[in-house]
Amino acid sequence: MGGHKLRWELIAGNGLGKTARKAFNTLPYLILVLQVLTYMLIFTATTFNEYNRFWYGNFDLGIPDQGIWLLSRFQNPYLTTRGLHLFGDHASYIHLLVAPIYWIWDDVKALLLLHTAALAIAAVPVYLIARDKFGNNWTPLVFSLSYIMLPAVHYSNLDQGYHYETFMVPFLLFGYWFLTRKMYKPYYLMIFLSLICKEEIAVSIVLFGVYVALKHDRKAGVITSAAALFYLLMVMKVLFPIFNQEGAFYTDRTLGSYGKTPLDKVKSFTNTTLMEKKLNTEKNRVYVKKLLESTGYMVLLEPIAMAASGSLWLNMLQDWSYAHEIQYHYVTPIIPFIYIALINGIGRFRRSEGIMAMLLYLILLSTFYGNYHNSPGQSTLRHPERMMTEIENFDEVTEENAGILELMDSIPDDASVSATYDFVSHLSHRKTIYMFPNPFRINLYGIEERGVHPDKDVDYVLLDMRLIGDEEQKHGSVSKVTKSGKYELVREYRFVQLWKYKGEPE
Repeated sequence: MGGHKLRWELIAGNGLGKTARKAFNTLPYLILVLQVLTYMLIFTATTFNEYNRFWYGNFDLGIPDQGIWLLSRFQNPYLTTRGLHLFGDHASYIHLLVAPIYWIWDDVKALLLLHTAALAIAAVPVYLIARDKFGNNWTPLVFSLSYIMLPAVHYSNLDQGYHYETFMVPFLLFGYWFLTRKMYKPYYLMIFLSLICKEEIAVSIVLFGVYVALKHDRKAGVITSAAALFYLLMVMKVLFPIFNQEGAFYTDRTLGSYGKTPLDKVKSFTNTTLMEKKLNTEKNRVYVKKLLESTGYMVLLEPIAMAASGSLWLNMLQDWSYAHEIQYHYVTPIIPFIYIALINGIGRFRRSEGIMAMLLYLILLSTFYGNYHNSPGQSTLRHPERMMTEIENFDEVTEENAGILELMDSIPDDASVSATYDFVSHLSHRKTIYMFPNPFRINLYGIEERGVHPDKDVDYVLLDMRLIGDEEQKHGSVSKVTKSGKYELVREYRFVQLWKYKGEPE
C-alpha cells in the first residue's frame, strides 16, 4: 500500500516543491495546447492544399460558401449553386454567426480554417469533462488524444471541405461540461447553438435531454428535450416552408421507405421486426465497428449516452447509403456522444487503480490501432510522411494550378458564371454562379431538378474538359456553348476553356 500511495502522490505532484508542483500541474495544459495546435497545423495544411488542387468543389463547399458570402454582404442568400434558398436547403442558421468572418478575410479558406478550428477546439471540453470526472490533470490527456486521433473526426474535417454540423461538436461538449458544473445559462446557450447548426441535430438533443434528466438534472433534461422538440416542429412546419415551398424534402429522400406521412413513419419505427431488419445489416455492423473501434468499444460502459445520439440511429436507419460510412460528414453529430459515453463509462472505475490503468492502456492501444487502420490516408499513422509533406507544402499552388487560377482571375467579380464542379468553390463569391451544365441543362439543381434560374445565358462559362465526355461535347450542354454562336473562346489553358457570352448570333 505504501508504494501505491507514494506513486500517486508523485503523480499528483504532492511530492514536489511549490514551484515544481505548479509547473507539474501546468504541463498537462501545455500538452493539450500542443495536441490542438498539431491537429490545426496538419488539417489546415491538408484542407488548404486540397482546395488548391481543386479537390473541393460545389458539393459541399461552393454551395454554403456562396450563401454565407451573400449573407456577409447583406444580400438575399439564394443559392444559384444549388437552386434553393440557403435556409431552404438546411436549417443551418449558424451561418448568420459565421458570415462576419468574410468581413475579416474574404476568402473561402476562412471557412476551411474555421471548420478545422471547430473540430480542433473540441478537444478542450473533452479534456475538461475528463479532468472533472477523474480529479487530476493528467488522465484527461488520454481522452483528448483519443479525440484528436479519432478517424471519424478526421473524415469530418476532410469530407469535401466544410460542413456546418461540425460546430455542434464543440458546442455540445462545452454544453455538457457546463451542465456538469451546474452552469445552466451557458449550458442552454450551447444547446441553442447546437440546434441551429442543422435540423437533424434536434433529434439528438431531444434524446440528450432524456439522458440529462436520468443522469444529471431532471429539470434541465426536461427543458432540453422540450425545447429541442419544439424547435424541430417549428423548423419543419414553419421555417422550412418560408424558404422552400416543398418543406423539409430531405426527410422523404432519406426516410422515404418508411411511409409517406408522419403517422406512417411512426408505425414503421415502432415495428420491431422492421427495425431489427434495418439496423442489423452488414453495412451497419461495419459502420459501428469503424466508428467505435478506436475507443475499444468502451463507450458501451455508458450505453445510455451513446443511445442519446439521434444521428447514430438516423444514419443506420436511413436509405442514403453515404450515411452508413464514417468517411462522410453524416458521422459528425455522433462524435460528442462518443466522448460523453467514454468518459462517464470509464469514470465508473476511477477509484480502482488497477482497473483504471488497464482501461487507460486499452484506450491508448485502441486509439493508435484505430487511427492506423481506419483514418483517411491524409492523417493515418500508416503514412506519417504524407502528413509531413502536406505541412511542408502548406498552401502551395502548383504551376499548373496557378495558371488555372490566373485564368479565373480574369473573370470580373460581378459577372455571372457557369463552371464545372471542381471550379465552383473558387468562384462562388458572386451573386450568380452555376455548376455546369446548369443553367443550360438542369442537373442536381433545386428540388427534384426543378427551379432553374430563368437566365439561360451567363456571362462566362469555365470548363474543365477532363470532366466532360465526348458525347456531351458533341451533342450535350457543351455544344450549347461551343456551337451556339453566342459564346466565344477567350482563353484556354491546358485542359481548361473559358468562354465569354457575346450575344445572339447574327
